[in-house]
Amino acid sequence: MSAEDNKALVRRFIEILNQENWAESAAEFVASAADAEFFNEQHAQFRSAFHDYHFAIDDMIAEGDKVVVRGTVRAVHRGEFPFAELKGVAPTGKAVEWQEIWIMQVAEGKFQASWLCLDGVSRLQQLGVLSPAE
Repeated sequence: MSAEDNKALVRRFIEILNQENWAESAAEFVASAADAEFFNEQHAQFRSAFHDYHFAIDDMIAEGDKVVVRGTVRAVHRGEFPFAELKGVAPTGKAVEWQEIWIMQVAEGKFQASWLCLDGVSRLQQLGVLSPAE
């Protein structure tokens, strides 16, 4: 696949990820069934805490078999977050926004590997869990 094909695949993935029925299509994008299942579980847990999830693409670059996406996530904290950074924090009802950078390796029209970097500090500050630096 060309770099443009890979970018189109990532765009379609993000469009589906922004929908509530995203899990039905996850296997379409992920190379192994085990990876698709893991992704579905992780994202379902995330969605249980952060409703109205939306990832907006700010930049996208592709070279070779990799696509890099920088985007802005907007969501509302309506459930307990099961991961360590917010474990035990009651839902705040606050709308939050943070930046994420994804790198996705594509082969044969599916994601072979992916890496995520996100601004968790900003998210924690917006939720009132972490005080801004003075």
